[in-house]
Amino acid sequence: MSFIIRLGTVDDAAGIANVQVSTWRDAYATIIDPEFLRNFSLEEATKTQIERIETDGAYRLVALIESQVVGYAVSNVKKDEPFTNDWFMFALYVLPKCQGLGIGKALISGTIAKGRKRGFSRLVFGVFSENEPSKEFYRRQGAQFVERLDFGVGGKVYPTDYCQILIH
Repeated sequence: MSFIIRLGTVDDAAGIANVQVSTWRDAYATIIDPEFLRNFSLEEATKTQIERIETDGAYRLVALIESQVVGYAVSNVKKDEPFTNDWFMFALYVLPKCQGLGIGKALISGTIAKGRKRGFSRLVFGVFSENEPSKEFYRRQGAQFVERLDFGVGGKVYPTDYCQILIH
């Protein structure tokens, strides 16, 4: 199955939100509070994605199969602690049914290329400490563990491994 990667626009907000809600419910079912995941609505996620796309200035890539958004990555310069002024990947998600097709790798490659073009020496990102499948995926992409910190979602805190991929 072939896919394309391109810059995301506000027209992709509903597709990005669908990927976000679907992947969170799948990947985080045993990690994040089940009540939070049940209440994580597509409508609210779409509104949030529209607002972010219109205001955050982030570098946003989308992966499409037959014009449907099946994955996305969001990166930007981190403006607060920790990792201030690093090229930071805030999100990378691919629909479960499309994982294993090389989409995640392509999204990371595009994100790294943008960071390189902007003069950064590393891409930093977080992954829930309990999310072994994602941690293994990132290790295969060359990720190195940096430190474990807490990350808040829905009023609860979860241990998160922050990693880096060096940009050459």
